[in-house]
Amino acid sequence: MASRDPYAKSRPRKSDRRTWLLTGVAAIALVVTGVILASSHLDAATPSPSPPSPSSATAVSAVREGFGTRPDPPVMEGGDEDEAALAELAYINSDDLTTVTPAGQWVAELAERSGAAPVEVLGEHQRMRREMASSDHPIVLLRTSDFGTASGTPRWVTVALGDFLDAGEVTAYCRSLDTPTCHPLQLLPR
Repeated sequence: MASRDPYAKSRPRKSDRRTWLLTGVAAIALVVTGVILASSHLDAATPSPSPPSPSSATAVSAVREGFGTRPDPPVMEGGDEDEAALAELAYINSDDLTTVTPAGQWVAELAERSGAAPVEVLGEHQRMRREMASSDHPIVLLRTSDFGTASGTPRWVTVALGDFLDAGEVTAYCRSLDTPTCHPLQLLPR
């Protein structure tokens, strides 16, 4: 009688293979069902975004950042447009002054308005800021009283900042622009 080797591989019976196959399929089905249920539970638990309340919309629109290309300010109902424009010009100016310290650097003067309505000055400055500002040449709003030895009534001045070494570099920059006015200006300390 032939002895059987206990270490020899035996061929599994058909019923054993079928059992393993059915067990595997059942396990995969359970995992897929669990993933689907968990996903639908998470979707139901996540709150849907609700429309902003009027007070939150107002707070968001009031956030301001320097050197940005933000939209024009809304016209105040029942208020004076010039007063609203002056307030916005003053805000832009104070915001821009936090990043510019007159120390003899050269800038490109793009506009200087004296005697113009504040709404016109604001509109012109915002247009230049939107259309001409870049990371190399941010557009800022200054007053002539912010630098140099200004005399008389302070005027609004829109300038482009940059790493200009002298008036010649500013002139070269000005030639690259499509604007009626652009010339070198040195921001001397007060």
